[in-house]
Amino acid sequence: MNKDLATQENGLAMQSNAQNNDYQLATSSESQREVAMIQASFTVAINRPRKEDTAIESMVNACKRLPFALEAMYKKPVGKKKNSRGRWEEAHIEGLSIRTAEMMLTYWGNIQTRTLTTYDDKEKQKRLVMILDLQTNTMLCEEITVKKIVERKNGKGRDIISERSNSYGETVFLVWATDDEFNTKMGAQISKARRNLILQLIPYHIKLEVEEQIRKTIRLGFSEENIADFRSNIIRKFLSIGVPEETLTKYIEHPIETTSPAELNKLRQIFKAIEEGETTWQDVVNSKLEVEEDIPEDKPEPAKAKFKPTTKQPEKGELKPGGDTLKKDQKEQKSLFNGNGNELKKEISKLTAEIAARSKAFDFIAVMGKIGFTCTEEIYANTASMSAYRDELKIELDNLS
Repeated sequence: MNKDLATQENGLAMQSNAQNNDYQLATSSESQREVAMIQASFTVAINRPRKEDTAIESMVNACKRLPFALEAMYKKPVGKKKNSRGRWEEAHIEGLSIRTAEMMLTYWGNIQTRTLTTYDDKEKQKRLVMILDLQTNTMLCEEITVKKIVERKNGKGRDIISERSNSYGETVFLVWATDDEFNTKMGAQISKARRNLILQLIPYHIKLEVEEQIRKTIRLGFSEENIADFRSNIIRKFLSIGVPEETLTKYIEHPIETTSPAELNKLRQIFKAIEEGETTWQDVVNSKLEVEEDIPEDKPEPAKAKFKPTTKQPEKGELKPGGDTLKKDQKEQKSLFNGNGNELKKEISKLTAEIAARSKAFDFIAVMGKIGFTCTEEIYANTASMSAYRDELKIELDNLS
């Protein structure tokens, strides 16, 4: 009896040792394969180093294609700020998108990316995203954590964890993710982490050149003939993420049909930020409400009359007190349309026409609204307001350059 037990134990021990040996051999083989692949990559990088000028030229040429340029950048709201006129407005962060980072990775070359799972349980999984520049031997890493849960409007047939009401008053359910849902969620986070690491490796001056070409391509791509197509396209994009046209109209505070090219570009970049997981539509709306509700609205000073005297006009037959003061005040007011005033008007007209041409705003009223003025009387009230408007036009023109 004891002999049989001993025999069984020896057999189990031998089987366990064999399994351990197989595991060690498999691990060793995998490690050797990884080392061989890395060594081969370094060898190729040494023999075929990147040509920076050629890579930069290829990146810029890619950004000259309008379909690519429209997907190349994102913009997300990050609270509020005061503009140059002291008025509160939404603050935004712009950045290059995942598609742009992938394009730059392709043309820059000699960069290797890897992803390793470092932790996994029922509730979450951690992965380490790594990127290695084979020429400079620079490695960057970012660890991401993704929970195995998702939100769904319909919890039927799902293992519900909890529920809540969203901003529209609808009930949404927190449920365990299926394999497909988790893989989609994980893939989005890996792409985002990889984008951040790639953009850290690419030199700053190259990113600036790429951004400049993207903006130029989009600016020249808008025209009166195709702007209707762009408007329809942006409506479809937001509808695909559950934002109907009515909600979009409330956000921009006017009909979609009257959106300017600059507004369409902003909406497109906001959609890109939502698509890449940088923000959500609710965060975008909350940011706008924070500016409108939390901060008292700045009221512009009432326009001054162009020839308003500083003293009371005498009645017929009365003496004219302060005649010299009256003449001096009237002279100063008339100077708005003589000398310096005329020069300012000419400069404003020239700058406004150039902005309208570059931004395809189609009319000067759209340009005035873009800067923050609402009527010509406010602009031409005095030389100070004319100078302020001219300075704002110069800033806007620089942004369009």
